[in-house]
Amino acid sequence: MNRDDLVEQLRNRGSDLIRRNLPRDARDKLDALISDRHYEVDTQAFMTFSSVRALLHEGGMSICESDREAAQVLAHLNRR
Repeated sequence: MNRDDLVEQLRNRGSDLIRRNLPRDARDKLDALISDRHYEVDTQAFMTFSSVRALLHEGGMSICESDREAAQVLAHLNRR
């Protein structure tokens, strides 16, 4: 799946895509990030990033590549 296709899917049915691909521990990671380090985090962006990263990783990308590509997808999503 290319970046533009993924951005389009997120625009058209983002909540479904996020719900289906959100890792089980994403909420725990978010809570730990906020409470332990006192960071302000955009919850929706974090959940979207986690879901896209998981989807890409399941598709065969390495963790490093899926992190980078998920960040690029979010950047494209926010640009348009």
